[in-house]
Amino acid sequence: MARRKYEKDHDGNSILGEQFGITVTRPWSKEMYDHNDDIASTMKNNIFEALNEVKDSEDEDSLRKLSKHICYYSFGAGYDTDDIYLETCKSLDQMENFQLYENYEDMVKDGFVKKEETGFVGYDKL
Repeated sequence: MARRKYEKDHDGNSILGEQFGITVTRPWSKEMYDHNDDIASTMKNNIFEALNEVKDSEDEDSLRKLSKHICYYSFGAGYDTDDIYLETCKSLDQMENFQLYENYEDMVKDGFVKKEETGFVGYDKL
């Protein structure tokens, strides 16, 4: 099977296509990183708002469910809502863009956050 030939940009990087008005290259361009960091910031703000709403509602089951999207692990017996909330906030602050890319849609499906019109670039196969 022949490898696909890609057009090159002025730096010699392969141009794979375009997403959300951003040229997708390999290796990633500064423009791609900056765009993804902006999207991540917006998504993290949405998640933080949802986290606060769930905590304020005192719905421990929802707090545990939302925290699992962020922390990748569950909190067993002995953890109260304050413990779960604080640990989830720490994990959210440290959450990498690829993890947001992988998990944000599930948080939308579960009704915690709204879908963003613009998403990450460079993760999908073009």
